[in-house]
Amino acid sequence: MRTVHDPSATPHTQKRNRTVLWTGVITVGVAVFVLALGTIDGADGEPLLSGKLVEVTLLQVGAVSVIVWPMLLRTSKDIAGVKDNVQNSHSTVMRDDMDEKHDQIVGLVKDLHDNIETRFEGVSSDFRGVRKDLGRHSDQLIDQGKEIAKIGQHQNATDRKLDKLAETREEDDESHP
Repeated sequence: MRTVHDPSATPHTQKRNRTVLWTGVITVGVAVFVLALGTIDGADGEPLLSGKLVEVTLLQVGAVSVIVWPMLLRTSKDIAGVKDNVQNSHSTVMRDDMDEKHDQIVGLVKDLHDNIETRFEGVSSDFRGVRKDLGRHSDQLIDQGKEIAKIGQHQNATDRKLDKLAETREEDDESHP
């Protein structure tokens, strides 16, 4: 662990080290205070805290310190990690940075939407053109079908006339031998 005076320490590490240092100072201060109360005599000539009470109090302070110190160190490291992730040596506040990123993403989504919309309009226009072309070809096919039907009718009429002519010739040939 870096010391409080380590010039290479980040501000978070320095603050964490100060917190740990002050917690140690307070713990030692409480222990010294309890010991002092055990040695100072009261108005009746007896110590303010009896020997047994001093021992119990010191044990309690020691037990609390053993429990609190690792929690304090872990919490201090966690807080430093959170601060490092939040600030992360950026010159901007995290909220402003997030708002800027959000605005950039919204702008990209709008651009993408506009691009898709433009392409969709182009595809729709092309599709309408294909429909018109198919409609014209369909109309042409219908017209050609009608013309073919007329030609077929005309051919049938011509075939009937030719058949009648052929029958008439045969009759004429039979009647003029």
